[in-house]
Amino acid sequence: MIYFLKIIIEGNCKLMTTLTKSDRSTTNSLYRNTTALILSSLFLLSCGGGGSGGGGGLDIAEETAKAIAECGPNLEYTKGSIPIILTNPHGASDQDPSTLIPDVSLRTGRNFNGLNGRFVTIPDTNTDIATDILADRIESITGERPYVIKARFRRSQIDAARSAPNVVNQPINSPTLVNLAYDDPKAKPCYDAFYYAINESITEIRENYGRGFIFDIHSTRRISVNTGVARGTLSVAPLRGESIKELIRLFGNSVLDGPDSLFGIIGSKGIITTPMDQRGDDEACCVGSYVVQRWGGYVNPNYPTRPNNTMDTIMIEIAKTITEAPDLSTLTNTMNIVGESIVEYYDIWYND
Repeated sequence: MIYFLKIIIEGNCKLMTTLTKSDRSTTNSLYRNTTALILSSLFLLSCGGGGSGGGGGLDIAEETAKAIAECGPNLEYTKGSIPIILTNPHGASDQDPSTLIPDVSLRTGRNFNGLNGRFVTIPDTNTDIATDILADRIESITGERPYVIKARFRRSQIDAARSAPNVVNQPINSPTLVNLAYDDPKAKPCYDAFYYAINESITEIRENYGRGFIFDIHSTRRISVNTGVARGTLSVAPLRGESIKELIRLFGNSVLDGPDSLFGIIGSKGIITTPMDQRGDDEACCVGSYVVQRWGGYVNPNYPTRPNNTMDTIMIEIAKTITEAPDLSTLTNTMNIVGESIVEYYDIWYND
């Protein structure tokens, strides 16, 4: 059955890669009709969505509900009606008492060795607000709201954009993931809830639409432009485009570079983007968080088993000069333009 499914998908992909932009509505519909009927079965089998969640016990839907209930107000999860997911792992403010999880110790960075990412505990200030502005703008244009998943816990306790083992992160028979996300086992329910919510959203989109997109919202000081956004699509060779490889396979590199790419569209609306407009250190800053690596399907050399239930994923890094400005008007204007650009990108490459 899996071999037959592979032939069907590859056959459609080969057809789609030869089509012009005017033909995309037909092929998007063909892709959706084919995959919506059969991908759900594949994902239920491979991810445990219809049975045991990777070795017995609760199924994925039950695990999701259980983890979200245990996490309580420290996870914000809103289901959508369009195949777009917005994730925000670092937006919870340290100044908000509600973001502190009681009796959970702070992270110490004990498992970081300099080769597996940077140990950071400070939040991405106001990116939770940026995510809401983005969702509102997408809804105002399309009439449909994206899926929104926001960590409402402090990064000093849990980093939702770092790796940790759980049933949706840990494919069966793969090497054990190093836990970089938290030190205290009592943090596990909230971390799991964040990833279960993404997994559930992807499964729904695969069943209902065939394919979709995740936009992972962050902020950074590592881009030198005063106003702008950066992409994290694993854009540095040899990983370039790895997190949107499904879309590249269908339509080629125009989805990653050029005027019809997301950052080409954003740039055309007057916002400085990098690495589209800049090179050097700025490009190295934004190769993608663990959210991008896990759900975009990037195979980490240390954990070579490809994860299940992936979807094209781009990390959007907003300059902290925008997110931390006392006046939120620049952030609002920026995110409204990013939202308009996402809708335009969606219309070009997804919407039929």
